[in-house]
Amino acid sequence: MKPKLRQTLLFLFVLSAFSSAHAGANTCADSEWADTLRCKAHPNDLPQPLPPPLVVPAAIKDFMRVNMAPDLSVRCVDGTQPIIYVDPAVGGASSKWLISLTGGGSCAAQDLDQNSSFESGQACAALYADASEADEMGTARKPWMKNLGGAVSEGILKPNLARNPVFARYNRVRIEKCSYDRYNGSATHTGLAAIGPGAVPFSYTLFNHGQKIVLLTLDVLRGQGAAGNGLAYSEFVPDGIGGVTSVTVT
Repeated sequence: MKPKLRQTLLFLFVLSAFSSAHAGANTCADSEWADTLRCKAHPNDLPQPLPPPLVVPAAIKDFMRVNMAPDLSVRCVDGTQPIIYVDPAVGGASSKWLISLTGGGSCAAQDLDQNSSFESGQACAALYADASEADEMGTARKPWMKNLGGAVSEGILKPNLARNPVFARYNRVRIEKCSYDRYNGSATHTGLAAIGPGAVPFSYTLFNHGQKIVLLTLDVLRGQGAAGNGLAYSEFVPDGIGGVTSVTVT
């Protein structure tokens, strides 16, 4: 296990996608979820399912998932909760940061009748029907831990001082792509029209929150309160007897 700063700061790691800031339920019948693209496409599934728990050390990866917005004020394009993946600096505490974002496709609400209001959500809905695209438009299937760069984290994201002597000493953060707007958006579009599989019409709310997600990430990393104590979260580690436990990392 690579060396990391271990802290005993008490922190409630929210494994659920919800907190007291959200009074609703994790169901598509709830008003917070009913009009999302996630629920329109998967009405019988949980809007925000949790990944299966890690039970064996072999499943442990470099980067740990951190949920960011349990009050759902900032969302992925399909309405799910934005997340980041975090890997603390190797070799002790660091005030340096390496924040990465992934590129790729994008979509947006459309004003097809040129009346200065957005009425069509067909572009995003059509992309969401493709499973490979949908995985980049929400977080419903994102794992607890992952490597960035293949089977092991590579390049400037590699947590190895011998192979990556500069950037291994940085705290590494990946803003997981899910806004599908090139991290530019800050708008919520309600009542957009689209045609689904089988030529079935439906309407939904589209969240172009990419800019909000980036700004929220910075707030989360600074920590709560004027002191800016930083982010504290739980991470999976081997328990020494063949299983997995969790520790608090700051």
